[in-house]
Amino acid sequence: MHRALASYVECRAEYSGCDTPVAVHWEGQVLPVKSILREWRTPGEKHYLLLVEDGRRWQVSLDELNGQWQVTIYS
Repeated sequence: MHRALASYVECRAEYSGCDTPVAVHWEGQVLPVKSILREWRTPGEKHYLLLVEDGRRWQVSLDELNGQWQVTIYS
């Protein structure tokens, strides 16, 4: 089961710009990214499957046109 959440994705700059997730900010918590499990592209979007320090997996997607992130947690 998963649910979309309003949150913020903290990123660092790399070869393709400032779009590599390093932490997910959610409900007042900062959840550092332990590892990027998967990274892929679709037209106009970048997607990441993340493992955060507390063991949860999150999918984050960047809409490159408007710079907005969509965050989904998997439980």
